[in-house]
Amino acid sequence: MKRKGGRDGPPALNWRKSSYSSGNGGACVEVVETPDGGRYVGDTKDRSLPPHHFTAAEWHAQPLADEG
Repeated sequence: MKRKGGRDGPPALNWRKSSYSSGNGGACVEVVETPDGGRYVGDTKDRSLPPHHFTAAEWHAQPLADEG
């Protein structure tokens, strides 16, 4: 199923560019929060790749989740 931006993955979710993406055309990722608090993370340079899924527990255990 295609989602906004042409990427295959969960439909009807609002993907956004991650604040950790570089602004100079380098490594860019997009993130969407799922209704259960998990996240999907996708590579904007290759939208043919499936997004990675993290459960809410996995996402909040990530070191970057605590950085501000």
